[in-house]
Amino acid sequence: MDRNKPKNASEGIAPMGISALNEIVLSDQPESRYECPVCLNWLRDPVITTCGHKFCKSCITSWLQNSGHCPIDNINLSCTVKVTPLDLDAHIAICEYNQPETSSQPEIKVPCSFQAVGCKETFESQEEMNQHLHTDTQNHMSSNHSQSSHRAQAMKIARQQESSVHAEQRRIEQAERQANVRAAETSTQADARRQLNAERMDSQRASETAEETTVRRQQLAACMASHRASEVTEEAASRRQENAERMASQGASETAEETAVRRQQVAACMASHRASEVPEEVASRRQENAERMASQRASETAEETAVRRQQVAACMASQRASETFEEADTRRHAVAERQAERRQIFARNTWGRNREQDIVIANISKQLSAFSIAKMKQNNEMLLRYCMGNYVWKTENDDYLEWPFNGRISFAMINQYDPDLTQRDTMMSNSNLIAFRKPSAEICVRGFGYTEYAVVSDVVRNGFVKDDVLIFLTLNLERSHNKDDKNEIKTDNNKQ
Repeated sequence: MDRNKPKNASEGIAPMGISALNEIVLSDQPESRYECPVCLNWLRDPVITTCGHKFCKSCITSWLQNSGHCPIDNINLSCTVKVTPLDLDAHIAICEYNQPETSSQPEIKVPCSFQAVGCKETFESQEEMNQHLHTDTQNHMSSNHSQSSHRAQAMKIARQQESSVHAEQRRIEQAERQANVRAAETSTQADARRQLNAERMDSQRASETAEETTVRRQQLAACMASHRASEVTEEAASRRQENAERMASQGASETAEETAVRRQQVAACMASHRASEVPEEVASRRQENAERMASQRASETAEETAVRRQQVAACMASQRASETFEEADTRRHAVAERQAERRQIFARNTWGRNREQDIVIANISKQLSAFSIAKMKQNNEMLLRYCMGNYVWKTENDDYLEWPFNGRISFAMINQYDPDLTQRDTMMSNSNLIAFRKPSAEICVRGFGYTEYAVVSDVVRNGFVKDDVLIFLTLNLERSHNKDDKNEIKTDNNKQ
């Protein structure tokens, strides 16, 4: 290379700078108003259509060769006249869309290569532009430097804005993540509470105490007992009343043998009565109730238990409300019958014979409403003399009573020769004594009231026995609710 040869200012520098500027400028995304909708680049030789859209001249020309409509709103940009094929050539010659370019159009100016950085000079030829580059290179470089600094500052501002946008997005994402975590924790806690409540309810159902079961069974038993009591017919009640009246009227005048025969007849009549009072329908209903109760005990829950209690109470209330006058009369007759039975007289034949094997029986009541049947028998433990004692006997009504019995018992042993000499006694029970507990055998093993109620020889000698008949009556029966009462014995002995 010849070092003495003069150099052109535009050699090697301008083309590089121009190419670099073009790459920098064209690499940036253009704004929408300077962008061609067809090629999506900067507008080159821009033209505007009748519908108001801007395109590159080359882009819209090639587009209209294939389609006569605007690429954006599809408005027709070509001729809309419809002619026959014979008139087509004549119309093309005069159509306004097919007019050639006139020479009056301005000449094309060549812009400066540094137009992108602020130079607005245009030239008629390339030679003039090269001369301009040779003379104003320093100005172009300074303007390029200032433009670069402005661009760097704009890029810095854009990065700051972008970083702030990213930071805001990160804060929003973090807030959403925390909200999702809290929602998940809330749902988990709610599920745990539901599971805990379900386990607690299951444990409550499983822990139903035996006391509640016992109470429920007692209520059902009482309901069934009331059902059985309501099944007694009017005919059975009238027959019982007639038997009681007949026995009360004939008891005083019957002989010992007639009494024994009548006892057997009454027992046979009552046995046949009980057999006839239970029809097949009642038996089947009781069996169905028992089966239903067994199945309900296996499957009932606490809620079903409460509902069943209400149903039982409602059933009992409805039964009491729907009670007819006939049922009320039947109960009054039954009460009268029991009162008559309390004064019923029982005799024992051959009072004075076979006393070693004899048991003196005085039945106070067959069917007491408040306590078990009290009877008397001969005290066989006394070896030297025969005495009478007071004992509690076992009956079929013991399960419906409260034990041990706590109350007063008043009774009288009738003197058949002189009624004024009748012996009357009132005894107060003691709940701590075995004698007043529920009998487990046919007769209680312990007596009450007296160690020796009466000596048999004194009873016979003082006129209490007549024709081998001893009369013993119950005068009063009272139940006491005071558990602190002591055992009392009040005896009015008019004659020993």
